[in-house]
Amino acid sequence: VSTQSTGVQMSKGKPTIFGPGVTPAEISLGEINLFTIAPSNHEEDLSPDDIKVTIKSKEGTLKTDIYENGDLTFDVEWRPTKPGTYTIIAKAKDQLISEPVTIEILDKIAKGGSHSNLSKSPSSRELDFEVLLPSSLKKGNTASITIYTKGGFKKKDLKVEISSLVFKDHPVPVIFDNEDNSFDIEFDLENDDQYSIDLSFSDRRIKGSPFMLQTVGYKEPPTETETEKPPDSLFLPEDLKICLLYTYPSPRDRQKSR
Repeated sequence: VSTQSTGVQMSKGKPTIFGPGVTPAEISLGEINLFTIAPSNHEEDLSPDDIKVTIKSKEGTLKTDIYENGDLTFDVEWRPTKPGTYTIIAKAKDQLISEPVTIEILDKIAKGGSHSNLSKSPSSRELDFEVLLPSSLKKGNTASITIYTKGGFKKKDLKVEISSLVFKDHPVPVIFDNEDNSFDIEFDLENDDQYSIDLSFSDRRIKGSPFMLQTVGYKEPPTETETEKPPDSLFLPEDLKICLLYTYPSPRDRQKSR
């Protein structure tokens, strides 16, 4: 793809909009392209709901997906489909983060061409946070999990999904904001079971999720072959499967024959 751009936007010597998704010769038509914005003029914490990114072309307004990185920067994904001029407008709490960025895509790259897909895979958007899991859990205990973030995340952005393997329970978690960039999650262990805990912030999964916990009294369910094992055979051996029946005449029939 050949592109022309007004260039990476800067603020106080640091880029505010940067990455392959706004860099000449690195944009792929029909593919998801990614760039990063850094609202350096905002000292307070921001969430993806505070960030608005509008990308316009003569075809209309393109859809964007915004992901929080946990370091006061945000990744933006967009998919240009046709050659043309695209204008990117980024705002934080309705205030411009920088001057609009204009990108001119001049030609279309053939499918399977030399340019690589520059989008991040879902796994690369995972949040690399430390998660402290409990051990030696027993039925009736309350499990407590601690997440240590890198700042910039809020309790309302944390999503916790818990399910058990055997009893198919879905314990309801209680979330605590420790106000030091860490969060505690607590839930009750009602059965001896294995529990799956899926953790994410703003729809970005924490690396290693889902995490697994199990009580000390948990026993693995029988395998399929064990549960479907047929009962012991009640049939006779193969060489006795044929039985001959001989009928003797009754005493009355023997007298008649005389």
